[in-house]
Amino acid sequence: MTGRNIQRIASLAVVIPVCAQLALAKPENRPESFVKVLISSQVGLFDESSMLQIFQVQQLIPFPGLVIDDQGHVISFVGVRWPEFALPDAQITVEMANGEKYPAQVVGIDQRISLAVLLADLKPSRVIRFATFPQKGQLRFFNLGPQDWRTSAPFLLKVEEKAGVPERDVQVGGLGKSYQGWQSSVVLDREDKMVGIVTGTRRYPYSRTVEVCEILPAEVLRKSAQRILESRSDIEAGWLGAYLADSKDGRTIVTRTSRGGPAEKAGMRPGDAILKVNDQPVEHRQRLIDRIRWVGAGQSVPLTFKRDDTVQTVSVRLTRRMDVLPRIQWMVRSEETWTSTGIRRVPRIAPGFPPLAVLGFELDPLSAKLADFFKCPDRQGLLVRDVARDSVAEKAGLRVGDVLIRVNEAGVSSPADLQPFLRSGSELNIQFIRGGQTRKVKLVLP
Repeated sequence: MTGRNIQRIASLAVVIPVCAQLALAKPENRPESFVKVLISSQVGLFDESSMLQIFQVQQLIPFPGLVIDDQGHVISFVGVRWPEFALPDAQITVEMANGEKYPAQVVGIDQRISLAVLLADLKPSRVIRFATFPQKGQLRFFNLGPQDWRTSAPFLLKVEEKAGVPERDVQVGGLGKSYQGWQSSVVLDREDKMVGIVTGTRRYPYSRTVEVCEILPAEVLRKSAQRILESRSDIEAGWLGAYLADSKDGRTIVTRTSRGGPAEKAGMRPGDAILKVNDQPVEHRQRLIDRIRWVGAGQSVPLTFKRDDTVQTVSVRLTRRMDVLPRIQWMVRSEETWTSTGIRRVPRIAPGFPPLAVLGFELDPLSAKLADFFKCPDRQGLLVRDVARDSVAEKAGLRVGDVLIRVNEAGVSSPADLQPFLRSGSELNIQFIRGGQTRKVKLVLP
């Protein structure tokens, strides 16, 4: 074979995949079972210094969805935003390919893999078909951006199983330069059958044209949806109740345990090095967290750890998270910058979390009129707007509608007033008003 022929073949090897990708990448090839899942919820806008809520804004977030049966059930991978689907003020809409919109409600969420199962009053013309993830060939990625769908047709190069977790590392070529935008993509095979959902992407370290996608196989998604539809409830992720860090020598170390959490009840302490979970070696902190999450709440798992020179194995019964984080909020940050005329404060909006997540409640400052209505002695206080289930606040007996008037003998008028007390092991002696009567309760932070 001549050098010219080799060059022609090499050129075709590059051109043919690109042409095939362009042929498959037309938006009109999107199956009719694809829908948009739109969630609309109110989020607060807070001032960073005082943590006072300035006003509320409404956000509308689109997620790709798939109709899975003729009853109107839809599945959607919603990532880290799954807690927002459980909020009482969340409004969920399913938009069909023809633009028709239908209100939807949550049937359940698999918190282990961030999969939401919804029910909408729609009559689908097509439903998605599931298939086993292939070992070779061409795939089709469909991703929903801020405006509309986009698609790519990469070639499957290699599939690697990951011990203890459902995701697979899949190497693909020809995904495109903006590979990071393909997270949450629906993956189809050449027969338009759904074979998985992309949960994360990263560059392959030894190639500029190969990407590694973490993909949940369709069989995992199908079984998860079936379990939710049968139970009509959530599937709760497992929680160890331990704060972890990777040491310089490659071990995963317990830095702190949550009071009353699974790790503490099993006898684990700060400084323990976790070696194995379910008899599988622990490579690093995140892999351990992923495995614990996938096992699920209510299940027992053997953990092997080293303390000083002793190696021991204990059975840990996992629970669901006891340190539930609230919804994502937004803060107004005012940063100082130097200009030719002096100091100028530049307002910036950035995501953040209210500071009271560890306590498990949300607070609103009282106006003077409301303080008079609740008969607050100093004409100030904090109204308990929400209490998380199984949180420190709920276990202590606080309820929605209670009004906090003093914390550790200090008057409170802003959520920021609690910040100095939010340290591990701190005791909060709270005076509050309920039904016109002043009561007291003690909270101990985990």
